Amino acid sequence: MLHDMKAVLPNKRNTLLFVGHQAVGIQGLRLREDKPATQIHGGVVPVRASIARLDSMLAHADRGEIVWWLAPSHGLPAGGPTDGLGWKAAATGNGERIEI
Repeated sequence: MLHDMKAVLPNKRNTLLFVGHQAVGIQGLRLREDKPATQIHGGVVPVRASIARLDSMLAHADRGEIVWWLAPSHGLPAGGPTDGLGWKAAATGNGERIEI
């Protein structure tokens, strides 16, 4: 990721999008502080790219972990039409709760 940042940040035509929470002390949070440069791999990298954030989603797991967590064998309700993974998909009704 840091190598990608070094390539993307200097160009004002780029946008670096952070999805979810950025913890204290990591590069993502420092970049969101709107500073003109940052340090990566011991060098100073100018920040000309736009820095954007999408806080309504989380990015703590990769696709495999998300699919594993969502698998019906982990206790999620099943019923209704199937989705792209072949699982039965269900949605809650108004005011209905599902405990995971």
